[in-house]
Amino acid sequence: MVTEEGVIVKVKEDSVLVQPERSDRCEGCSAAFCATDESGDLIIEARDPIGVKVGQRIRLVIQEERLIGYSFLLYGFPLISLLVGAFGGTWIGGLLGLGSGTDVLAVGSALGLTVMALLFSKTLVRKLETSKSYQPVVVEILNGGR
Repeated sequence: MVTEEGVIVKVKEDSVLVQPERSDRCEGCSAAFCATDESGDLIIEARDPIGVKVGQRIRLVIQEERLIGYSFLLYGFPLISLLVGAFGGTWIGGLLGLGSGTDVLAVGSALGLTVMALLFSKTLVRKLETSKSYQPVVVEILNGGR
């Protein structure tokens, strides 16, 4: 499990917004539950099963398996589709006896499969964003705050 500490900046109906301490893990991350506010500070939306208040310092947990699956969906699946399209296009071009046209078929099929994979991943990520299982969870209040 990945744990982060931060301060509650807003309490919503079924979640909270947390301003975490910036860490090296945050750089380059594109997780759906993270965003930045108007001032450029990182904000994480998390589930709140313990009932926290604005200003409290808390610890939240992010399931590593979820992050790995999310990362594979965003990066690994399109990469595999690119490779399958390139090798598949080359193989089919060879079977059809296209000669130098095999390269064009390989590039076209690689790009086509990659675009389809990206669209599929984007659709699935949008569904996962609404899933509570992919959202970080507040597990502990570290101090009382305001």
